[in-house]
Amino acid sequence: MSLQSINPIIAKKMIEERSKDYSNAKRVSREFDIQTKGINRSYPSVPPQNTPDELKQVCSTKVLRLFV
Repeated sequence: MSLQSINPIIAKKMIEERSKDYSNAKRVSREFDIQTKGINRSYPSVPPQNTPDELKQVCSTKVLRLFV
């Protein structure tokens, strides 16, 4: 049984609301992907060594924390 068989007006309103929610979730997901692109999740957790790659990870993580 589809939504439109119940009541076309209510069905249209519900579909529009779901579309807005989906678009918003998709936009936030894209932004999150952009923010986390620089983070390498396969790096092991080790004491700081101040390497350039490590500094890049730290900067990317700080940006992510500001985003969330």
